[in-house]
Amino acid sequence: MMVLAARHLDPCRAAPLVGRPTREPPRTRRLPPHPPHRAGRPARDGWRLRAGGPRASRLRGDRRDRGLHAERLPRPQRHRLPAQPRGGHAHRPGPARRARRRRGDADRAGGHAGPPRAERRGRAGGRARRRHGRPGRLIAPASPASPASPVSLVCLHALGGSARSFDALASEVGPAAQVVALDLPGFGDSTGPGGDCAATVRHVADRLAALSRAPGPLVLLGHSMGGKIATLLAAGAVVAPPADLAAVVLVAASPVVPEPMGEDRRRQMLAWTRDGALDRAAAEEFVAMNTQDPLPADLHETAVADLRRTDPIAWRRWLLAGSREDWSARVPRLDVPALVVSGAGDGDLGTAAQRDLNGGVAHDTELVEVDGAAHLVPQERPAALAAAVAGLVDRLG
Repeated sequence: MMVLAARHLDPCRAAPLVGRPTREPPRTRRLPPHPPHRAGRPARDGWRLRAGGPRASRLRGDRRDRGLHAERLPRPQRHRLPAQPRGGHAHRPGPARRARRRRGDADRAGGHAGPPRAERRGRAGGRARRRHGRPGRLIAPASPASPASPVSLVCLHALGGSARSFDALASEVGPAAQVVALDLPGFGDSTGPGGDCAATVRHVADRLAALSRAPGPLVLLGHSMGGKIATLLAAGAVVAPPADLAAVVLVAASPVVPEPMGEDRRRQMLAWTRDGALDRAAAEEFVAMNTQDPLPADLHETAVADLRRTDPIAWRRWLLAGSREDWSARVPRLDVPALVVSGAGDGDLGTAAQRDLNGGVAHDTELVEVDGAAHLVPQERPAALAAAVAGLVDRLG
């Protein structure tokens, strides 16, 4: 009896010879989607977290039980091993492959067969990739930052803040990015019901669509409550994310799972708005609770004024509902890079919480700890935050 030798076949090369057996493409088992932001998720490689490839994704069940949650597998690639032709005839390439061969022959002969290869791949010099966060959506890679296309840094504030919370950061960022700060519903100059995650995400998406900003990559920066909104928008959990989204910055961010907060502190903050808006004493106490050192006088007065004009309904809705909402089942790992920033002196949402709850928010996640800051990092250490954002912008370019 003659034994036919089995060998690996390259699907991009010619068809195998007649009579030789072909191997079926490897079958990948899709694991059930695990929430990527579950508490207790171990960090890898210290401060620098980079998710593994498909081999790291296909974890065994006993490893998942020990807390190593598997990420969602990417879609299978389109190319497959050529089928064995009937009747011993040689395999004929498909129309797409024949078109590529004609273009290559024309290029070698000096003819013209469509736009140059670099132009066919896109202005950014890379092929458009299919993002797997929302199936069926094709997003072209963003163009590198340049003076003609500056990065737009869209900032979403924390509970009790406003667009003015990023004034100090805007003065420190300089030409690295164009800062666009928004008032979330119920805070600052914005009216309407606030504290609801889905409604707030739609509000931000509508505002971004109406803004007249310079064309170029968009970076979402969310602080505390705004961090949860930024993550939901970037993941497409409520509406489609911006087409030019290039990265996400999460500063002391509330996670997509219920925010870790002591019930005594929650009751205290709810009591401040039992009879209406926060008074000055409550606002002063809130600022003191969330800063490591006293803020400069002008930033302190701005923070207190923003707290006092906060809609008490939006304040209570966030504490009772928004901060407790669990979106982990609808939020996959982000395809864009993520920068997670924490204050060394923060309590509930400090470095340990950010590593466990937001450390796996994206396939490419970097964590940075800021010394001399607690929870209000944009007001306490704007220069350090601006330096971290500038490093991210350099990576995008």
